[in-house]
Amino acid sequence: LISNLIFKTSKMSTIKEYVESQLAPESITEEENLLIDFEDLEETGEAIQEIETLTEEDKTFLEGFTGLKSLSLKSIGLRAAQNLPKLDQLEELDLYGNSISTGLEALNIYPDLKSLDLSENEIENLDAFKSLKLVNLEQLYVMETPLKAKVEEYYLKLAEQFPSLRQIDSYFLSEEGEWEFREDEEEEEEDPNNPGLAYLYQKDINGTDSDIDGEEYIPNEEEEEEDEPISDDESEEEID
Repeated sequence: LISNLIFKTSKMSTIKEYVESQLAPESITEEENLLIDFEDLEETGEAIQEIETLTEEDKTFLEGFTGLKSLSLKSIGLRAAQNLPKLDQLEELDLYGNSISTGLEALNIYPDLKSLDLSENEIENLDAFKSLKLVNLEQLYVMETPLKAKVEEYYLKLAEQFPSLRQIDSYFLSEEGEWEFREDEEEEEEDPNNPGLAYLYQKDINGTDSDIDGEEYIPNEEEEEEDEPISDDESEEEID
């Protein structure tokens, strides 16, 4: 199965035309991941026609992807979450970079949705979420929205409304039930079961062998016997 398809063309005006230009018709029902992104076109300076709302033709066409689990409609110009396709198996929806401010109740057609990205949209307050009933939602992203800037501890308020959430932006729910902020890139923790060679054998600052606690290394008796130099008399006896 092909995943994360990216359609980049500025000569068409509907989602259906975008997809059909890149995807064989017979593979539509087999796709699980579909990504439609206008953002790269803007960076290259190409003229594109943003889609303020999906047409009935677009909606019907996308509903033909019966096995779709992940749908991304990034930066296509949507002003409301309306007329979206009904996809019974959808678990991830990415609406990043649009102009959505209202109409989130339309997303209730995705009862199994686990991940929702509304980053860089125009959502200003928590009222926008009041009619949203997503009981299986685990991840919610609202980065770079007016909501995040205006509402103090917005993530706690969203967590109250959606008890199933485990991640809101960079906040994660701990095993103790507390919300914790985590950086995007955490330092890799040392594996206690694989401490590396330094744990087993190392040199102290004086150049003498020592173990991990800094104690002087003492060879056992067998090692002493192996390392003991042979005297000249013993060497002559062996030659004779």
